[in-house]
Amino acid sequence: MASNERAIKEVSNWREFEEELAKLGEDIRNTIELECAAFETDAAASKARRERAWNDYEFFCRTYFPHYVPTPYFSLFQQFVFKRLPEMIDGPTDAREVHEAPRGEAKSTYETQLGTLWCIVTGRKHMIGIFMNILEQAAEMLESIKAELDSNPRLEMDFPEACGRGRVWQATTIITANNIKVRIGGTGKSIRGMKHGPHRPDLIFLDDLENDENVRDKAQRDKTESFVLKAVIGLAGPQGGMDVFWVGTSLHYDAAINRVSRKPGWRRRIFKSIMQWPERLDLWERWEGIYTSGADDDEAKEAAEAEALAFYHANKAAMEAGAVISWPEVRPLYRLMCMRASDHDAFNQEQQNEAGNDDTAPFKTLQFWVDRRNDWIFFGSIDPSMGKSSKARDPSAILVGGLDRQRMVLDVVEADVCRRVPDLIINRAIDLQVEYGCVTWSVEAIAFQEFLYTELLKRAALRGVPFPAVPGPTGRDKTLAILSLQPHVANQKIRVHRSQATLIEQLKFYPEADHDDGPDALEMLWRVATQFSVEWEYTSAATARRGATNNNDWDDDD
Repeated sequence: MASNERAIKEVSNWREFEEELAKLGEDIRNTIELECAAFETDAAASKARRERAWNDYEFFCRTYFPHYVPTPYFSLFQQFVFKRLPEMIDGPTDAREVHEAPRGEAKSTYETQLGTLWCIVTGRKHMIGIFMNILEQAAEMLESIKAELDSNPRLEMDFPEACGRGRVWQATTIITANNIKVRIGGTGKSIRGMKHGPHRPDLIFLDDLENDENVRDKAQRDKTESFVLKAVIGLAGPQGGMDVFWVGTSLHYDAAINRVSRKPGWRRRIFKSIMQWPERLDLWERWEGIYTSGADDDEAKEAAEAEALAFYHANKAAMEAGAVISWPEVRPLYRLMCMRASDHDAFNQEQQNEAGNDDTAPFKTLQFWVDRRNDWIFFGSIDPSMGKSSKARDPSAILVGGLDRQRMVLDVVEADVCRRVPDLIINRAIDLQVEYGCVTWSVEAIAFQEFLYTELLKRAALRGVPFPAVPGPTGRDKTLAILSLQPHVANQKIRVHRSQATLIEQLKFYPEADHDDGPDALEMLWRVATQFSVEWEYTSAATARRGATNNNDWDDDD
């Protein structure tokens, strides 16, 4: 059973919603009765379970909620929560945590719902707040918590002081039998004055605060960010003592959950269905070509899917080598790749936490190369990002590309994008020239970057390494230059490798990415590669004159 599995039908007012909420609670209690058998009466066993549950959150979830644990296998995210949640709640500092995980990994269940119940029955907290996208969603969550406290026979046996209906048992607020208050709210709603006697909130769960619609609106993203950083964080007392956990899925590159996670003092952990891609993506690309080759009719699709499955079985060991899956027992690699083949963008967002910025992003869909070619001609580019106009603490970008001159396809083979001092930029560039023997390098040479350009040539000469560099173009509009790459990327004339995570992120989320040094260096690379890759034919003047004389092509005007 998943948390809040029964959907509440659409209603027109709060009173009707409360009636639907009561039906939801009844359904949950019926499920508990059917799937959560009571323990045998044994005082010693009850005492042992209680003591272990105090320190072992995973044991607590497994033991008391069999209806929420349908499989003995836990995903990497769930294993992380079992360890991290108790560490931070019992730790000496206030937690500020963002946990992003794929759809379907029961984030709300294992973190918000069962985490709240664990803190209630163990008496760890006094005042708990739960905030979700809308109040109605949070009310459904609270109804699930209430149902466990007043109907779960296992909790009742081992934690009797916390179970049963409390003195306040409402749709938005409860005070439990052991005097712990839980209050809910929706994004942007007024939450000032949340207290429980002398206690301010000491635990907050933020659960999927954003949805697919409002995350597209920058104003809504601004409001959600402000709600968290001002209203929610402001609930803490002057001495602190409030832990905050934000669990969700990234629905937009500039989503509030991503913005907040980058703030000082916050910690972020991202889980993906495919944590590490298989080594032989070339085989998967061939497989996808087969899998998606079916026509519109069902018979053709079934034939294509059967052929793709046969191809997979014939190459299974190679196709699975190197892959790390978050929940392989529940979502195996083959199933995930089928989902991905159906819709790459949806898969990236829902399963990989790699949401784009919007449908008009210039580099939303990138092309990837797999196999190295023997006929590549190499070029390089360097954007040191040291000029007066650059952003503070911008990274430098050093790129090397292999050009297939016959097809005019540029594959980025090295994408070294990071912050470093000039000495390291120079040494890295010379090392790459030794390795690849680039025909030409384009080096940004504006302001202080001109010093780096000249110093690079001097250092390369001292090492005995010819470094064929030309200064990058000056006075260009960088934004227009980067955007000029879009048709070449879309037409598969520029391709990157999946290992180039920083460059990929800066391209996919341009122009909203924090930095654009990678795309800027890529434009320089494309420019120098197309400019210096042309094959020139040379004919001497003497040869030309002889040819003209032999053909009687001279006209002396006499």
